[in-house]
Amino acid sequence: MDIIRNKLTKSFVLSIAIFFIACSGDRKFEKLEWSKNPNERYKMTSDLIKSNLIIGMNKKNVRALLTDDCKYCSDESNSWMYYTKMEKGAPDPIFEILDIEFKNDTVSLVSIRK
Repeated sequence: MDIIRNKLTKSFVLSIAIFFIACSGDRKFEKLEWSKNPNERYKMTSDLIKSNLIIGMNKKNVRALLTDDCKYCSDESNSWMYYTKMEKGAPDPIFEILDIEFKNDTVSLVSIRK
């Protein structure tokens, strides 16, 4: 009986953990989803940063992957900003921004600003 109760307890705990992970909203980066749903980008930023996907990329490749709808997204700028979340809030709107820093025209740092 204790073996069955122990297995049921482990299954329950595992189910709860999976539920919370699924509800956290974090998703794997997908290029098509990124370009189609700009207000859902924040769900993919953790994966984008943790995977170091764009570290070492040049500006042309970053633009091809992440689109060119960013702020200060020019070849002369070494700091690009992608809005990943924009919500109208009272009294101030809520923003989340993906900051990309370039050094010698390659990505050296990627971070989130809230």
